[in-house]
Amino acid sequence: MWRPRFLAGLLIVAALFCAAGQVHAQIQAFLLPESNFLRVEGELAIAPTSPRFSLRLFPNAQITALWTEGIADYTVDRGLLGTLVTVRLNDYGSEKMLYLGYEGFVDYGAEDPLILDRDRLWFPEFSIPTAEPELELIVPEGWYRLEVYNPGYPTVVLSRDSEMEWELDLALQPVEPEVEHSPLLPSEPEPELELEPEPLPLPSPSQQEVALTVIPDALYDEVSNLVLRLDTAISQRDEALLRELVGQELQADGLVDYFTAAPQQILPVESQIRTLVVEGAEGYVEATIFSRGQPLYDTEMHWAGDGLGSWVLTEFSMHPHTPSAPQALLDSLRGFADQLQRAVATGSAPHIEELVGITDPQERAAAVKLLMDLNTAEPWEVFVVEPHQFRLLILIRHSPRTHVAVSLRLMPDPTGWRIAALEALPVN
Repeated sequence: MWRPRFLAGLLIVAALFCAAGQVHAQIQAFLLPESNFLRVEGELAIAPTSPRFSLRLFPNAQITALWTEGIADYTVDRGLLGTLVTVRLNDYGSEKMLYLGYEGFVDYGAEDPLILDRDRLWFPEFSIPTAEPELELIVPEGWYRLEVYNPGYPTVVLSRDSEMEWELDLALQPVEPEVEHSPLLPSEPEPELELEPEPLPLPSPSQQEVALTVIPDALYDEVSNLVLRLDTAISQRDEALLRELVGQELQADGLVDYFTAAPQQILPVESQIRTLVVEGAEGYVEATIFSRGQPLYDTEMHWAGDGLGSWVLTEFSMHPHTPSAPQALLDSLRGFADQLQRAVATGSAPHIEELVGITDPQERAAAVKLLMDLNTAEPWEVFVVEPHQFRLLILIRHSPRTHVAVSLRLMPDPTGWRIAALEALPVN
């Protein structure tokens, strides 16, 4: 499969969430326009007609809560089109309430007015019917809600100017009520109107920042050229070229459709190869995809010769770009996981509580109880998923068929690390 599976930062203690959630059918959105931060949480009615459904959000959205009656599990895949969450159900065919929470940083675009629409993917785009949500928006003082338009997809317009008028039916363009146009005359600009100039195109990234690494060998040059052609095909949305480059199995999985639907705002893309290994008729590539000079995604590709002199992409995975972290930091974070496993193995609540920095007494007690129930008979599998935010993901075998995925956010302490937040979910 070409979509990688992500668990980091996406797991919840479902029982805690259900107990704490308030029962009201609405969605609450909290926005900080100056920092592009968005947090959304609440519930809405869904009508699943099959064992699986999906929803799509902005890139790097972190799922903080996801639960509905009959849920079996869910996976999170990230890519050019954003964050795709796929939910698997044991029970479907009737209307259910979906409890959902997510947060992250969204590219709002212009600072004022601020427009949240489908292009921003600020609200989930579902693959199944859902009820139109009742939106409650919370914004800082000094910002005003101009419009909320729900049919099809909730669109929100905010501004610092409370008197600004907007017409959503005209592609969210400012209304100029004092200017009248006759439908019988050609639509030419009136002399007194000052038209906004066309935005200047963003500069292309410098070749120094996004240059391909080409090794002077025929096969290496062949594979690096394939990556360059793939970048060109994605940037130009060239479906014919993509079908020439992408193998049949990945085409059947929808990878070509995925590439051709890449958001226009990130195009063109260019890849910087970090590692390239050629063994016979197989090429392995690790690269970083850039958009306008900014790193977006880290990718892994497997190219294979078809025996007729051509190469095709046979494996592809991608995840948001993660800057490298100092090895000392990685070792320290993994060392905390070892320390935590030893504390859990003692079965002593006070030993575990020394490593928990959660301030809320109920949440702290629940976290200690959850940790005490973890299996320490087998080694824990530790992943440092976001080193600069001190996040760990630990996979723990709970039974022969079930693992528990524990996501930890740590905070520095004079004596080492302590747990600032904990989320967990069984993984079958």
